[in-house]
Amino acid sequence: MTFTREAIIGFVVLIIIIIGISWYALTRPMTATAPGTATTTPPTGNATDPAHLTDSGEFYTVDTQYPSETALAGLPDSADVNAVALMKQWEIDTIADYKTNWTDLGADFEAHLRDEHLKGSLKITYETHQSPHTVSYVYTVYSDTLGAHPNTTYKTFTFDTTNGQNLSLAMLFNPGTNYLGWLSQYSRSQLPAMIAAREQVDVSQVDMDMLNAGTTADAANFSDFYLDGTNLVILFPPYAVGPYVLGSSELKILTSQIPGFKSQYQ
Repeated sequence: MTFTREAIIGFVVLIIIIIGISWYALTRPMTATAPGTATTTPPTGNATDPAHLTDSGEFYTVDTQYPSETALAGLPDSADVNAVALMKQWEIDTIADYKTNWTDLGADFEAHLRDEHLKGSLKITYETHQSPHTVSYVYTVYSDTLGAHPNTTYKTFTFDTTNGQNLSLAMLFNPGTNYLGWLSQYSRSQLPAMIAAREQVDVSQVDMDMLNAGTTADAANFSDFYLDGTNLVILFPPYAVGPYVLGSSELKILTSQIPGFKSQYQ
């Protein structure tokens, strides 16, 4: 069969158009999500890149991240999948709690926000820390509800890298250990000088009432922890052991010095 020059050119152009349409369909972003709905953005790089949850409304924006894969990926029984799902669900719940701040604001306040073009925001980032037998994911939660100032809090997850277990602080200690009492006393002995040095004031000027209130032998006061090398690290967010202007405080303790600390986690 003989083809004319015009037919050949037309065929080539058709092939080019088909290739162009296929390339566009494969590479274009997904359709934008309507405001007020949470979405998961797949990681764009290697498997260790974070995934994101985004959300938006008239008066707020949300951007949070969690690992798409953990250091538990080589363990059986879906340890990695379960760890990722646990942290993702915590972020979903945190977003839901944050969004309650933007309901029933009142017409006058809503008008003020629109007039001033004001929007709150929720941002969650994380860092990874490892010890010989654990991996910890430390989340910083930055929440702005357009109050006097934004708030910063923490959430930590520590996993045993031999079996994938999500470890509570109590699980790091031998049964019967009064670890909360010891942590309370140790914090009160170390934090005043640390805070005084950071604030460049005399230790007598440290607000001991707030510090003592935030270091009682209560599990909630020491719930933000992680393991880094041979250290147990306790995080104290703003207001925990001092006024807001103090910011966050971090207390590192050598695990071998902590009574009752399990040897496998030292």
